[in-house]
Amino acid sequence: MKNKRDEALLKYQKRLEDEANEKNDIKREHGKTAVNEMLKIEQLERDRIAKIKDEERKKATEALEKWKEEQRSLAEKEKEKLLAENKSKTQHSKRKKPGSIFESEPKGKSGIVRESGNITVKHTPRVFPTPTRESQAEQEETWLKKQAEARNAIQLSLDNDLSEKEKNPQWLLDKGNSYFSSGDFQSAINAYTCAIHLAPKLPTLYSNRGACHLKLNNLFKCIEDCSKALDLMYPPVQQNASSRARALVRRGTAFCMLEMYIEGLKDYEAALLIDPKNEAIQSDAQRIRKKLSPSQTSYYRQQGQQSGFDLGTIGIVDGLFVDTYRC
Repeated sequence: MKNKRDEALLKYQKRLEDEANEKNDIKREHGKTAVNEMLKIEQLERDRIAKIKDEERKKATEALEKWKEEQRSLAEKEKEKLLAENKSKTQHSKRKKPGSIFESEPKGKSGIVRESGNITVKHTPRVFPTPTRESQAEQEETWLKKQAEARNAIQLSLDNDLSEKEKNPQWLLDKGNSYFSSGDFQSAINAYTCAIHLAPKLPTLYSNRGACHLKLNNLFKCIEDCSKALDLMYPPVQQNASSRARALVRRGTAFCMLEMYIEGLKDYEAALLIDPKNEAIQSDAQRIRKKLSPSQTSYYRQQGQQSGFDLGTIGIVDGLFVDTYRC
């Protein structure tokens, strides 16, 4: 009887393990499909932009050639006009009688007609500081930053030392998740960063890197990455609901660790709107509410009434709530 029970238990455990493996395979396939679709969309967008640039370049070249031809034609006409005027003056000029010894001219010689010519003027470049109101330093810094990111992505994709799988964002995502599970958060950050260079519009990469920063107490970087992930997960749909909830909880946790409890509570409330039956989030939101001072509670209730939240029914963990929302 004991052997049968052990055998049944082993079969049950094996079935659970097979089901878990099957779910993981399905999740991995879905992730790969999503990455491939994102890469296709980005390629189509790059092709469209390149086509527009070629068309604009062609139009600009044609307009420039047309302008040069017009200027050349005008110069030829002006030259012909000047030559005709000089010829006419030479033919109709009459010799003046000398009124004094200073105006006398030798016989057999006529006045010399000055030939027309061109004078080239070169201006010294004027250098002066740009006024602050006309400065574009901020836009230029933003552009240089984008150019540097693009060069890094191209350099990473063309690196001959990397294998084909190391250039695959999905492989880098799985590698980062593996490092995160083993507690090597810095290596996980490096893997996610490399994947971001290859697929900068994949929100999961930013959200997972934010979780690593949260583990390492890089709170501002966590907030930045989670905010970027939430921006990329627009519009909000059912397919990205769980990912949005994870990003909101991670960012809310970072806010609370910075003692910005109102901002953290707002993120937890937003996560509860996505997953209202999650008891862990409800419990943590209640613990945040207890940390608010009376003035903060009053202010937050006023903000909640204006935004339509029900602040009376749902209320950080001292540890990291991100453990519940693993990568």
